[in-house]
Amino acid sequence: MQPFPTLTTRTPATLSDLTITLYLNANSKPAARFSILITFDNGAEERRTGDLWPLLTAQQQTAITTLLTTLTQRATAEMIPNRESTPRLH
Repeated sequence: MQPFPTLTTRTPATLSDLTITLYLNANSKPAARFSILITFDNGAEERRTGDLWPLLTAQQQTAITTLLTTLTQRATAEMIPNRESTPRLH
């Protein structure tokens, strides 16, 4: 019988390159994803990504929903011309 291999433990040493992406999903519901780079004490690196939404409190979800709604309304107002002031072609 062969002995079990010795497992090497590794401990996260630093977290860097954190990215949080806020967006409206296919159902026009607010969503949030994260990506972070973990560097371990042995020098190995590992990128973790995932769904941030379930980790947020209700208040945080409300704040993000309000932010995305406001940004969408402002972008729409700035980028889509007012239909009444736009000359119509017949």
